[in-house]
Amino acid sequence: MRILKRSKQRAHLQSLQRRKLVAKAPEPPPAVKDALTAAFGRGQVEWALWYQAPENAKRKPSASFKMRIKHLLEFDRSEPVRSSAKSQAFSDEPPGGRGEHTLFSVFDVLVLEAALGFLGCGFKRKEVVLHLRARRQALMRGWAPLLNQRLKTARAELKAPAGAGIGEMKRLMLHTASLEDTEPKTLAQLNELPAFPTADEILDSFHKDRARLIVLDLSYSAHHLPAFLLQAPLRRRGRA
Repeated sequence: MRILKRSKQRAHLQSLQRRKLVAKAPEPPPAVKDALTAAFGRGQVEWALWYQAPENAKRKPSASFKMRIKHLLEFDRSEPVRSSAKSQAFSDEPPGGRGEHTLFSVFDVLVLEAALGFLGCGFKRKEVVLHLRARRQALMRGWAPLLNQRLKTARAELKAPAGAGIGEMKRLMLHTASLEDTEPKTLAQLNELPAFPTADEILDSFHKDRARLIVLDLSYSAHHLPAFLLQAPLRRRGRA
């Protein structure tokens, strides 16, 4: 798990500013009141997810990266929402439509990052989206406090003196034994864990009859995405 020191995070953003990928003195959107406020367009979401990784500082988002996001969002909008899920995986907006005006919250973007992580593990788009739909409300309750804190302090961190650390970091992990199992009983067992479980707590909750355990460590993104979203340039888009 990589957690950038505040000075390194600022240096990373400054390198993007020098390459004119973001304004030198951006003003955060005033509508961003908390981590659940939908205020970021898809172009900003792509930018933040890509450039939060320091290794991507000198290259533009790849076509395959954009396509993965596009397919996830399109499937989420087009697939009917079951009554048990209550909402889409990546947005609280009603499903359907072309999506060119869809806005996303900080929380939505972190869920999208989790989806990209599951795809990277080889899981199918449909099972990833349906699994995250089923867990969205529980994840929102668990993750929102940390994301609200990170959003509140992101502006100050970017202006902090060089060399300063960014404080104690909480490890935020998402785990499951199977993405295919979205039964209420199984999801209830997963959601019994605290929002920031330790490795021992995850292993203790693991069903011994299962052959595998899937764990995504989202700590890096949880702590850095808010700052990059606030810095992301506005871009006009056509159809999503």
